[in-house]
Amino acid sequence: MSNIAIFETTTELGGCGLNINGNILEAFCSPSMQKHSQTLLPLFDNLLQSQNLSPKDLQAVAFGAGPGAFSGLRFSVATAQAFALALNIPAIPVSSALALVFWAIKYLLKNPENQDNLSQNFQIFSTLDARMNEIYIAKFEFENSEFKDFSAKNFLQNLVENFDNSWFAKNIQLIKISDFYDFVSQNDTENNAKKYKKYKKYIVGNAEKLLDTTQKAKFAENSQIQFLPE
Repeated sequence: MSNIAIFETTTELGGCGLNINGNILEAFCSPSMQKHSQTLLPLFDNLLQSQNLSPKDLQAVAFGAGPGAFSGLRFSVATAQAFALALNIPAIPVSSALALVFWAIKYLLKNPENQDNLSQNFQIFSTLDARMNEIYIAKFEFENSEFKDFSAKNFLQNLVENFDNSWFAKNIQLIKISDFYDFVSQNDTENNAKKYKKYKKYIVGNAEKLLDTTQKAKFAENSQIQFLPE
């Protein structure tokens, strides 16, 4: 049996989970970054107890490695390190931006109306609030020739095999909120219209709430761009 602790605190919604043999049994969220250090460990302890497990039953600990808010990221790393050192188990860093892409794919695959879009060229923009009127953003691009089987299992397996944490570490950019729309729509210029006009663009993460009225209007007018639920 493989039991893996999971911690993600790079945003206001801190979460913990328990992966037992590949199945996520449950996860909890704390509502405020300021409370992560107070609420997350007691919640995880309750989660272990609900499965009749103790920390000594863990074989590894996975944690959100950012990008994200410094205080939250620091707590996630420190918590994972404490478990790893105390229990002599490996700590597994996972790109928070990559985790968002996985969630986006699973969300889209659950909705049949998205199947036509997923069989075409599409892009996913993974976004995380960087504070100071900036966001972290990574563009993930899918060509229709890359994925023939759109079942969730095979799609995500292909994602794992072809795009890993190191890819995201090299391709995440830090941009100003005021440049967000231009960044997402930059391939819609006249010179690139032929190549990119069929791209559907999905935005996942917490950047939408940072937009001002002008930016919201720009996104609303572009039917090729869709924000997924935060």
